Amino acid sequence: MLFRSRLNDILREGLLHGPRADETYAAVAATDKALQTFFDTVQAEWATLAPPSANLVIFITTDHGLAELDKNVNVAHLLGDEMMKNCDIVAHDAIANLYFKGLPENEGEKKIFIDKFDNELSKRIYFRTVKKEELPAEWAYQNAERTGDRVLVLKTGYAFADVKASEPVFDPTEGPGFFGAFGYPVEESVRMSGQIFMAGYPKSPLSGTLDEVGQLTFHATICKILGIQPAAGAATDTLPVN
Repeated sequence: MLFRSRLNDILREGLLHGPRADETYAAVAATDKALQTFFDTVQAEWATLAPPSANLVIFITTDHGLAELDKNVNVAHLLGDEMMKNCDIVAHDAIANLYFKGLPENEGEKKIFIDKFDNELSKRIYFRTVKKEELPAEWAYQNAERTGDRVLVLKTGYAFADVKASEPVFDPTEGPGFFGAFGYPVEESVRMSGQIFMAGYPKSPLSGTLDEVGQLTFHATICKILGIQPAAGAATDTLPVN
């Protein structure tokens, strides 16, 4: 049996007030208390909750960090109408995918536009630009249908926003009202590796931190516990769960 629960209080307060705000620290304390209550209840009631041969394994995972939000970035406003008329954008959190569209059929004219487009992107200090064909293999981000022709990875402290303010890069007070942003390790990867904690009653394969474990491994591990195959093309390496 698999039971999943999401504890979103820390995320909500962190986005609204910033990761170092009193409200965020209070949410951390409340979450710790809720987890402690859960563990204490399971330990006290396990003998009556499950048969003698049962083993409960508990995973506690993180998704992403939180960073102080310094500025919001509206990419469409930043690049301007001339550039965006041949480009669609899907931006979320710290990552934006740019998709070329309606490019000239003439290869020379197409190259002129793309070179100009790349030159405009290179002028921006808020993000780095990676061409689709140059994405690092370890990112596992080369989905032919979903990945943009250009992938923008924001620096920590910035967040993509659809809101159009007086300037394309603007203060949090002009945006959605968030003072925290999703904290990705943008120097190394567009994906967030999280801490995974394991505990179990009455027995457990491991307990405590496993250091940084990628979410792709977590997917394969859950599949192993449930006795099913990982999704096609997914990672198959698992955590040491017997």
